[in-house]
Amino acid sequence: MKLFYTFFPLLSGVSALPSVEVQAIRSVTALNDDPSPVKNCQPGMKYCLNQIISDLGVDMQNILHQYCETQYTFDALSCHACKKFPVPLPECGAAPAAWNSIFTCNSGQTYDFAVRCENWCEAGECV
Repeated sequence: MKLFYTFFPLLSGVSALPSVEVQAIRSVTALNDDPSPVKNCQPGMKYCLNQIISDLGVDMQNILHQYCETQYTFDALSCHACKKFPVPLPECGAAPAAWNSIFTCNSGQTYDFAVRCENWCEAGECV
Protein backbone atom coordinates (compact mmCIF):
# COMPACT_ATOMS: atom_id res chain seq x y z
CA MET A 1 0.00 0.00 0.00
CA LYS A 2 2.88 2.33 0.78
CA LEU A 3 4.21 1.64 -2.68
CA PHE A 4 0.90 2.76 -4.17
CA TYR A 5 0.97 6.04 -2.22
CA THR A 6 4.55 6.59 -3.30
CA PHE A 7 3.93 6.17 -7.03
CA PHE A 8 0.41 7.61 -7.29
CA PRO A 9 1.50 11.29 -7.05
CA LEU A 10 4.28 10.61 -9.55
CA LEU A 11 1.93 8.96 -12.04
CA SER A 12 -0.70 11.66 -11.70
CA GLY A 13 1.95 14.30 -12.33
CA VAL A 14 3.17 12.54 -15.46
CA SER A 15 -0.34 12.13 -16.82
CA ALA A 16 -0.97 15.84 -16.32
CA LEU A 17 1.88 16.80 -18.67
CA PRO A 18 0.72 18.07 -22.08
CA SER A 19 1.13 15.73 -25.02
CA VAL A 20 3.78 16.18 -27.68
CA GLU A 21 1.14 17.44 -30.13
CA VAL A 22 -0.03 20.12 -27.71
CA GLN A 23 3.55 21.23 -27.09
CA ALA A 24 4.19 21.45 -30.85
CA ILE A 25 1.05 23.53 -31.41
CA ARG A 26 2.00 25.85 -28.56
CA SER A 27 5.50 26.35 -29.94
CA VAL A 28 4.17 27.18 -33.42
CA THR A 29 1.58 29.61 -32.10
CA ALA A 30 4.21 31.22 -29.88
CA LEU A 31 6.33 31.78 -32.97
CA ASN A 32 3.37 33.25 -34.86
CA ASP A 33 2.51 35.59 -31.98
CA ASP A 34 6.02 37.01 -32.02
CA PRO A 35 5.73 40.53 -33.44
CA SER A 36 8.11 40.68 -36.36
CA PRO A 37 8.44 43.60 -38.74
CA VAL A 38 6.07 43.35 -41.67
CA LYS A 39 7.80 43.53 -45.04
CA ASN A 40 6.19 45.07 -48.09
CA CYS A 41 5.72 42.87 -51.12
CA GLN A 42 7.01 43.63 -54.59
CA PRO A 43 4.13 44.82 -56.80
CA GLY A 44 3.26 42.35 -59.53
CA MET A 45 4.98 39.40 -57.86
CA LYS A 46 3.04 36.27 -57.00
CA TYR A 47 3.12 34.79 -53.50
CA CYS A 48 1.64 31.75 -51.78
CA LEU A 49 -0.40 32.28 -48.62
CA ASN A 50 2.28 30.73 -46.41
CA GLN A 51 4.93 33.06 -47.92
CA ILE A 52 2.79 36.11 -47.19
CA ILE A 53 2.25 35.04 -43.58
CA SER A 54 5.62 33.56 -42.63
CA ASP A 55 8.13 35.32 -44.91
CA LEU A 56 6.56 38.76 -45.23
CA GLY A 57 5.02 38.78 -41.74
CA VAL A 58 1.52 39.84 -42.78
CA ASP A 59 -1.17 39.06 -40.21
CA MET A 60 -3.06 35.93 -41.24
CA GLN A 61 -6.47 37.54 -40.69
CA ASN A 62 -5.46 40.52 -42.83
CA ILE A 63 -4.68 38.36 -45.87
CA LEU A 64 -7.63 36.01 -45.25
CA HIS A 65 -10.04 38.96 -45.22
CA GLN A 66 -8.56 40.14 -48.53
CA TYR A 67 -8.95 36.60 -49.88
CA CYS A 68 -12.55 36.29 -48.71
CA GLU A 69 -13.58 39.58 -50.33
CA THR A 70 -13.48 37.82 -53.71
CA GLN A 71 -13.53 34.10 -52.89
CA TYR A 72 -16.33 33.72 -50.34
CA THR A 73 -18.67 32.11 -52.89
CA PHE A 74 -16.04 29.52 -53.84
CA ASP A 75 -14.47 28.80 -50.44
CA ALA A 76 -17.17 28.49 -47.80
CA LEU A 77 -14.84 26.71 -45.35
CA SER A 78 -12.46 29.65 -45.13
CA CYS A 79 -14.90 32.50 -45.52
CA HIS A 80 -18.20 31.48 -43.94
CA ALA A 81 -17.46 32.86 -40.47
CA CYS A 82 -16.18 36.26 -41.56
CA LYS A 83 -18.79 36.72 -44.30
CA LYS A 84 -21.89 35.23 -42.71
CA PHE A 85 -25.08 37.19 -42.73
CA PRO A 86 -26.32 39.11 -40.74
CA VAL A 87 -23.44 39.21 -38.24
CA PRO A 88 -20.00 38.36 -39.64
CA LEU A 89 -17.37 37.28 -37.14
CA PRO A 90 -13.98 39.04 -36.96
CA GLU A 91 -11.93 35.97 -37.92
CA CYS A 92 -11.86 34.00 -41.16
CA GLY A 93 -10.84 30.36 -41.27
CA ALA A 94 -7.88 28.99 -43.20
CA ALA A 95 -9.10 25.99 -45.17
CA PRO A 96 -6.96 24.08 -47.69
CA ALA A 97 -8.35 26.13 -50.58
CA ALA A 98 -6.88 29.29 -49.06
CA TRP A 99 -3.51 27.63 -48.34
CA ASN A 100 -3.33 26.39 -51.95
CA SER A 101 -3.90 29.85 -53.42
CA ILE A 102 -1.60 32.26 -55.19
CA PHE A 103 -1.88 36.00 -54.61
CA THR A 104 -0.56 38.88 -56.71
CA CYS A 105 0.94 41.80 -54.81
CA ASN A 106 -0.67 45.17 -55.48
CA SER A 107 1.47 47.27 -53.16
CA GLY A 108 2.63 47.24 -49.56
CA GLN A 109 0.40 44.67 -47.87
CA THR A 110 -2.51 44.51 -50.31
CA TYR A 111 -2.94 41.42 -52.45
CA ASP A 112 -5.37 40.09 -55.03
CA PHE A 113 -6.33 36.46 -55.35
CA ALA A 114 -4.76 35.10 -58.55
CA VAL A 115 -5.41 31.36 -58.81
CA ARG A 116 -6.10 28.28 -56.70
CA CYS A 117 -3.67 25.38 -57.16
CA GLU A 118 -4.96 21.83 -57.53
CA ASN A 119 -2.23 20.35 -55.33
CA TRP A 120 -0.27 22.97 -53.41
CA CYS A 121 1.50 26.27 -53.81
CA GLU A 122 5.23 26.74 -53.47
CA ALA A 123 7.24 29.91 -54.10
CA GLY A 124 4.36 31.64 -55.86
CA GLU A 125 3.71 28.76 -58.27
CA CYS A 126 1.41 25.76 -58.40
CA VAL A 127 3.22 22.46 -57.89
